[in-house]
Amino acid sequence: MGLGIGIGNAILFNNKREPIVYEVGDPLAGGVVASTTTVNGQYLVISKYWYNKDSSGGTIDDAAWDTYQPFPAPDTGASLTALGTGPTNTDTIISALSGGPWLTTSAAYIVRQWLPDYSLPSKDEHVEIQQNYVDINAGLVNIGGDELENSFGFAITFWTSTEATLNGNPGYALGGKAGLPIEFFSYIKNTSLEVRGIKWVTP
Repeated sequence: MGLGIGIGNAILFNNKREPIVYEVGDPLAGGVVASTTTVNGQYLVISKYWYNKDSSGGTIDDAAWDTYQPFPAPDTGASLTALGTGPTNTDTIISALSGGPWLTTSAAYIVRQWLPDYSLPSKDEHVEIQQNYVDINAGLVNIGGDELENSFGFAITFWTSTEATLNGNPGYALGGKAGLPIEFFSYIKNTSLEVRGIKWVTP
């Protein structure tokens, strides 16, 4: 029992409560920790499965960033790149596409329908996943999840939530590989890539 000092109705104890420290690959909140860099005390967590893969099995589906048809897709303003901004970008995409023909086939909408508390990763969140993918894969295997590589050992390319341009032209979004070297490409938004969710979790 810690030694306490009474102040009004409060008691302050001198015994220390050390915070829990998580490492990359540790299980947390249904997924695994993807980075030791925290934002406001929260950890970046990647989903256990690819889109449309749950504990009962199923297939891995991909999705366009915001449209199959009609073309071209509009820009949404989801241009944030920093750690912690994936959820904001995802909200922006869904809001901008709401009421239009693009929403229900968009990766942002799909990830929220699939896992309501997850989002598409921002560019910098994806960087963390790429840098740490080996330890992330080990953690995913430990919890029976889907690795970030296919059966041939090739890194699977999946969407970020960050809008991009190509040769000065809008209408593109960034997709990245879950592996090294770190790479991003500007894809036209009706390209179909894999979808993986992330969330920020307070332990």
